[in-house]
Amino acid sequence: NPNDDTDSIILWIHIAIAFLMFPFAIFLMRRFSIGLKMTDTNLKITRTVAIENIPEKNCNIEDIKQHFSEAYPEFRIFDIQVVYNVSKLIELSLNLENVVDSKKFCKKYKTRHDLELEMIPVGGARCCKCFCLPCVNKVSCIEYFTEEEVKLRELIEKEGIEARKVPLGMAFVTFENINHARQVLRDHKNSILYLKYKPPESK
Repeated sequence: NPNDDTDSIILWIHIAIAFLMFPFAIFLMRRFSIGLKMTDTNLKITRTVAIENIPEKNCNIEDIKQHFSEAYPEFRIFDIQVVYNVSKLIELSLNLENVVDSKKFCKKYKTRHDLELEMIPVGGARCCKCFCLPCVNKVSCIEYFTEEEVKLRELIEKEGIEARKVPLGMAFVTFENINHARQVLRDHKNSILYLKYKPPESK
C-alpha cells in the first residue's frame, strides 16, 4: 500500500541494502579474480606466420629453415609445419573410426546376449537380401570388421607416406619471439605495398 508509512520504510530499507550490497559484490569479485591465473592461449598463434606460394621443390622443412636462417640470422625458429593434402587421409581415418566402433558394438552384443552377429558383406544387402543370399554367404561381423580394420590401417599408413610427397606450397613458421614474427610479416607486407621494397633474401 503506497499510502502506508510502514511499507514506505521497508521499501527504503530494501533500496539502502541494495546500494550497500553492490560495492560489496564488486569487492568480492575483485578478491576472487586475484587468485586466478590467466594464460594467453593465443600467444603461440601470434608467433606463427603462414607462408604461401612456396615452390614445390623448396616446400620442405630443411629449405624453409635454411631460408630464414640466412635471411633473418638473428631470428630463432621454434617450429615449422608444412601443409599437405590430407583429404583422402581424413576420409580413411573416419572410415577406420566407424569400423572400430562397429567392432566394439559387435563384441559387446556377443558378451551381453551370448550371440554373435552375422552380416552379408555386400553394399545394399539389407534392401536386396533375397538376391544376395544365393551368391554371398553370411560372415561373422567381428571377423569382417577386424579384417577391415587391418586393411584401413595399412591404407592410412601408405596414404600418409604418399601425402608427404606432394606439399601444397604452404607452411606455418613459428618463431620463438613474437616481435620476430611481426617483423617478418611487416617486411613481406611492405614488399607488396611498395614495389621498390624487398624483404631480406637468402642466398
